[in-house]
Amino acid sequence: EFDLTGTVNTINKMDLDLEIKGTKPNYDLFIDFAPEEIIPILERYKNAGKIYFNSTIQGPAAFGYSPFVNIDFGASEAFLENTRFGRRVEEMGFEGHFTNGGKRDLATMEFSMNNMTANLEKGKFVGDVVVKNFEEPDIKMEVDAQFELDFIAEFLNLTEYEDAKGTVDLKMNFHDIIDLDNPEEVLNNLDQAYYSELTLKNLSINAAQLPAPLKNLNAHMIIKGKRAELDQFEV
Repeated sequence: EFDLTGTVNTINKMDLDLEIKGTKPNYDLFIDFAPEEIIPILERYKNAGKIYFNSTIQGPAAFGYSPFVNIDFGASEAFLENTRFGRRVEEMGFEGHFTNGGKRDLATMEFSMNNMTANLEKGKFVGDVVVKNFEEPDIKMEVDAQFELDFIAEFLNLTEYEDAKGTVDLKMNFHDIIDLDNPEEVLNNLDQAYYSELTLKNLSINAAQLPAPLKNLNAHMIIKGKRAELDQFEV
């Protein structure tokens, strides 16, 4: 359901003062805004949850003016289910925000999705992402995920992979400012910008594109910027 309140002044530069609120019992609200090419993929999954969308639009919107836009959106107590394999991601939630900022342009634009959580059967996912200044994006991202490989393979319909099993533990932190005119410069700041830790336990997988089946791999690797340290690799 959507609730629209406010005023539109058509005489004064199409001056807007609007508040739009919406709630849904499923993710269809976000699927509608997804890129057209991935909508068929999203529609494969059964979904439900408490979804909300609150926005305000204020200011003139004609003759080259852009109104101020502020949007809060999110979800709680949600799930996605692959009905073919009976695999379900539960207890999903996040808090999202978007604004075009005080100057109402790319430089003051901000987007965030915080407190992203999900229960991956025996695993979990926790994450945050914040993007500020869309002219020179200041990106901060944190991910902490643990999952069973067979669960991910079936949940994502990765049927080309066989006998997938094992545990994956991934921790990642990234914070950098991206120069869109010179994106290669991000490599110069990797030491300060990037940290990742990957742990694989009893990982096995087989696929046609692999030269041989992978069985019972145990590995641990830490990446700090441009430096990678592999202190365990056992097959």
